[in-house]
Amino acid sequence: MADQDFIVKIRAAEAAAKCLRDEAREASAERRKEARLEADSFVDQAYKDAQIERQEVMQEAEAKYRDILADVYDEAKEVEGDADQASVEQAADLVAERIVTLLGNF
Repeated sequence: MADQDFIVKIRAAEAAAKCLRDEAREASAERRKEARLEADSFVDQAYKDAQIERQEVMQEAEAKYRDILADVYDEAKEVEGDADQASVEQAADLVAERIVTLLGNF
């Protein structure tokens, strides 16, 4: 009879251990799922933050570009009447020749 009680206790302990292992596996799987979701959330937020920052940088660059373009336009207006037509044509020819030379090197 003592042997029978011992076997029953062993089987009960094995069943309890199996139950504990199953619960631990489920809890572990749930924790992994939560960690994945949290990591995905962090990555999504990082992409959103990067997109916002990129947009801000692009807006700043466009504003600087417009300022530079306006300055160049104003400077061009100031110098517009200073050069005679022959000098302008000669300069244009030199620039065109230089562009053709540069393009020929590619």
